[in-house]
Amino acid sequence: MKTTVERLATLCVADLVQRGSFDAVADLAPALPLTVVPDLIGWPAGGRTHLLEWAGATFDLLGPLNARARQAAPLVQAMHEFAVVIAAEGNLLPGSIGAAMIEAARRGELEPAQIPPLLVGFLAPSLDTTISAIGSAVWLLASHPEQWERLKADPSLIPKAFNETVRLESPIRAFSRVASRDTSIGNHDIDAGSRLIVFYASANRDERQFDRPDEFDICRSNAAEQLGFGYGAHGCAGQGLARLEGHAVLRALVDQVDTLQPAGTPTRGLNNLISSWANLPMTVQASDRTSSPPSAR
Repeated sequence: MKTTVERLATLCVADLVQRGSFDAVADLAPALPLTVVPDLIGWPAGGRTHLLEWAGATFDLLGPLNARARQAAPLVQAMHEFAVVIAAEGNLLPGSIGAAMIEAARRGELEPAQIPPLLVGFLAPSLDTTISAIGSAVWLLASHPEQWERLKADPSLIPKAFNETVRLESPIRAFSRVASRDTSIGNHDIDAGSRLIVFYASANRDERQFDRPDEFDICRSNAAEQLGFGYGAHGCAGQGLARLEGHAVLRALVDQVDTLQPAGTPTRGLNNLISSWANLPMTVQASDRTSSPPSAR
């Protein structure tokens, strides 16, 4: 998928460069996740209008049982019901993971009832998380011009820059876990049945692990040790795709943009689990060698 993802990123950035100013939340960060992931899963093109709303509601529902969670419940139900319909009708894009699930069910290798939650489970977590990371990367680079110049001078730092973004602006703040048995963490005893909250955002700014933890440094030697994608058995299954999309957007920006600057004060979005942005106004100046947009080859 690398060639397709990079082509889409190149075309999207080229369009924004021609405009000169844009909102990184509305115009850039969602462009790849809303195209690449639904295509991969096989979600029908005519059923994508509410995907961002549904995905955001999924994370609201996974948080504390507050007003946002209660408001999210019918939206999550609507997404599941839509998945039930398209799975029952076999209305999934040919050659997709979803279409492969349908074929597996017909061969008796998968229970039909498993398909809708699998579709939602693949799709919903892959949108807001990646959108948050891409938006944060653009904001951090625009707000730290010396880091942007470093990246322009050495694009091989793109993977480090993306890791550093996830470390400093962890897309998922926290998840809850229940201890299945008596155990201990550090000097603390944990009784079986106790509920704990794992704060990824806090761990990623632990001064015992990261020098100058509140600073954005794309040359940080151990940025890859961030826990924004989870760890071990709980590591994010889709992090390879998220990295592919994030790297492609940063590469397209480095190739086509000379100056990247904030165009105003951004505002944070609200979600029970996702560290989101409501808007990220940006202005860009094109690099000399990218004065005209690339062809859609």
